[in-house]
Amino acid sequence: VAELLKQVRSRTLAAQLHQDLPFEQVVERVNPVRSLAHTPLFQVAFNWQSAFVHDEEVGPLRLTALPPHDEQSKFDLTLSVSEDAERLDTSLEYASALFDQSTAHRILESYLRVLQAMAADEAGSVGRLPLVPEAERRRLLVDWNATATPFADHHAAHELFEARARRTPDAIALVQGERRISFAELDSQANRLAHHLRRLGVRPDERVAVCLQRGPLRVMAMLAVLKAGGAFVPLDPAYPAERLAAMCDDSGPVAAITEPAVAAGLQLVLRAASPATRWVDLAEAETWRHEPDTSPGREITGLTPKHLAYVVYTSGSTGRPKGVMVEHRGLCNLALAPMRGLDIGPDSRVLQFSSFSFDAFVWEVFTALCRGASLHFAAADTLLAGEALQQALREGAISHVTLTPAVLASLPADATLEPVQTLVLAGEAVTPETVRRFA
Repeated sequence: VAELLKQVRSRTLAAQLHQDLPFEQVVERVNPVRSLAHTPLFQVAFNWQSAFVHDEEVGPLRLTALPPHDEQSKFDLTLSVSEDAERLDTSLEYASALFDQSTAHRILESYLRVLQAMAADEAGSVGRLPLVPEAERRRLLVDWNATATPFADHHAAHELFEARARRTPDAIALVQGERRISFAELDSQANRLAHHLRRLGVRPDERVAVCLQRGPLRVMAMLAVLKAGGAFVPLDPAYPAERLAAMCDDSGPVAAITEPAVAAGLQLVLRAASPATRWVDLAEAETWRHEPDTSPGREITGLTPKHLAYVVYTSGSTGRPKGVMVEHRGLCNLALAPMRGLDIGPDSRVLQFSSFSFDAFVWEVFTALCRGASLHFAAADTLLAGEALQQALREGAISHVTLTPAVLASLPADATLEPVQTLVLAGEAVTPETVRRFA
């Protein structure tokens, strides 16, 4: 605190060397972008008045200082402090279009609290000054942050799906066009591929790249990798080949799953980036058709909830994409947490919208399948935006969908979200106009 006060004093004295310079000249020289909404250069002012006279008699005259009564605030906030020998008088002028009276009172109370703390301990740390009262501090840090909740941290992520498959084996898990895949069928396919991956050397914490077109095979391959004990690395074939090659090179997969629909040129790039990787072509499913249709199980894989479930990469907007490693217990938390608020159940129909390489893809898959809902895929070559998105929602009788605000705003002006019951917006800020349009 003492060091801060020294810095403030030094800078204030230095600034006062230029106090005769008219403010208008400063504005003219700086030439800031002008706006009718606020004053140029600054919007918050602090005034200090020393030797303030409250009441004084001069001959027959009695002088009394009157507080200002401005009807209009010149700045967003103006804090004025007047000093005399015994006290400090403080007033705060605020723009009522930006702040209400209760907020202004809290600002003044915080200012007083900080001054008292600084006066009580000049050697104290500035970072520990009490900006809010203890009751409010507890409300912010404890009461409003009481988000801890128990979840199945003793499970592996795919075990949540397996439990649902045992409970409702004939229910529809995946839909694409006229194709329907039941929970039992999906579980059986994933189990056979999992045993094949085990024979290729997939073990806990080892990565398996998955590069497939949009559709049910993505989910089957993802579950197979988890059942084998590995961690999947989703590679969206729509991404640039160089980016996918960098992700493949960085993750070091021991195996990779692809299909003929993925361009041969892209496969060559990926194989060159990871020459030691064992490649699995889903068109050759006959190779593992005779594998057991039961899950390998933890007694064989040695898997624990602390082992890796998947690796997802950042956008790389600030440089090279970075891989984020998510454990099974984290994936279980991701899958189970939304169930308490999104009202997903066996009758729900969830649209698979997100890119395969986004974390939201995992969210969509597990929040749907772990609650017995069906996950609906659009055609692999369909761009889910505008009228195509509206058609997908309508034809699939979609009840739950996660979109970005930009995609939602791309819907036609007369569009409705029927039959959607639950809409989740994520990925970017949503504008009030978009909320009002679809509320």
